Amino acid sequence: MNNITSPTSPEIAAKSESFSHQDVSVPIGPFETKGTDIQVNLKEVLRLTFETEGQRYRVDTPTPSSRSTVLTPLSPDPRFEFTAVHLAKHSHLALYSSARLESWMGKLKDETPLSALSIPGTHNSPTCHTALPSVRCQAVSVKDQLNNGVRFLDIRVQPENPDDPSNDGLILVHSAFPISLTGNKYFRDMINVVHEFLDENPTETVIISLKREGVGKATDQQLSKILHGHYASDPNRWFTDNRIPALGEARKKVVLLRRFLSRERTMAKAGASMEKAGQITALMVPAPVERSVFRIFTKSLRVRTLRRRSLTPPTNLRELPSVCALSPGT
Repeated sequence: MNNITSPTSPEIAAKSESFSHQDVSVPIGPFETKGTDIQVNLKEVLRLTFETEGQRYRVDTPTPSSRSTVLTPLSPDPRFEFTAVHLAKHSHLALYSSARLESWMGKLKDETPLSALSIPGTHNSPTCHTALPSVRCQAVSVKDQLNNGVRFLDIRVQPENPDDPSNDGLILVHSAFPISLTGNKYFRDMINVVHEFLDENPTETVIISLKREGVGKATDQQLSKILHGHYASDPNRWFTDNRIPALGEARKKVVLLRRFLSRERTMAKAGASMEKAGQITALMVPAPVERSVFRIFTKSLRVRTLRRRSLTPPTNLRELPSVCALSPGT
């Protein structure tokens, strides 16, 4: 890593010679945080150069905004892509590998259980449309989320016509409200996007947590029947066993995590088959669900839910600049 102090104007900094140059060596491993003795002057630009496997990448701090910044490759035919988030107040720079986020699971072994992974996920995942502020939780579409590494989707639906088993309509909702003010959005369209993503990236799996919400009179059993009859009946597309799978058996599939009841208890007492009754037997999150679901996920599947929140730095940072490196799939 090199340290260069440059003029403050971005236009001048791009072409000018540095006022000072300092060679430093700060080895940084995956998921490590390292403090440095580099002195910070808030009136100057600090140009940092990082090297990995013989290739060099550069970032200027402070970055132009509080948003993430992609490092500039200095080597021809760069094999990596790195993104930086700079917290100027705390002199903290976070680096993570942002290359091929659409297929990061491809680096993992088939025998890895999903419960051994830290899986990035989003809260109320499809709520990126024009809606009430309390309803809209996401800024980008499900497709963009998947392409940026998200592998857990939190979905709430309301059966459109629960008394008609031939109707596959599941309206996407957030509590009692539809997720769009411009018309209903449907689970069918969203799941088609997920399947297309998995077709293009067969090394991946997507966990979908599904819950019935809304103001309708539908029951959990009716939702289960709709899912079984119209969506989750293809074992090549869906994993619906009542257990946590290994990654190899879940690749290119949707793993269904249900937050609704089926008729398993009454069916079991009667000695009947859930399959014949058209009921889903997928892994269920234990009750109570509404307040504790994401804590439960953290303990079992280690899902990290992402909301539109500002970055909060660690509380134990020093005043001197520090750097941490994150590498998905490492």
